[in-house]
Amino acid sequence: MEKTKFIYDSLKSVIPNKDIIITEAGWPTYTEGELHAPKAGDEVKQNQYFNDLMKWSEANNIVVFNFEAFDESWKGTGTEGHWGLFSENRKAKLVMQKLYPELMPSKPTSPEYK
Repeated sequence: MEKTKFIYDSLKSVIPNKDIIITEAGWPTYTEGELHAPKAGDEVKQNQYFNDLMKWSEANNIVVFNFEAFDESWKGTGTEGHWGLFSENRKAKLVMQKLYPELMPSKPTSPEYK
């Protein structure tokens, strides 16, 4: 959240009279490889980031689009396929389970770290 706020504030200081819309914000539920911090993605961290982001954006009247609704397995087995708030099979990840209890998964929705 701190990085998100920093980037937003930096842009706002350069263009103070313009609305800034955050068009892709989110946290993966699984990370792999050199591009992302190892094991940084999980459903607890996604839930925390989502809730902090929504609270901050609502308090500051900032439009945010979450990235993204569903996991995309066609992007491969690494991080890129695990940004969804729901699994590819339309099951609610932790972040959405209170809103969609009927979509509770019967098994984990994200890969486990070894």
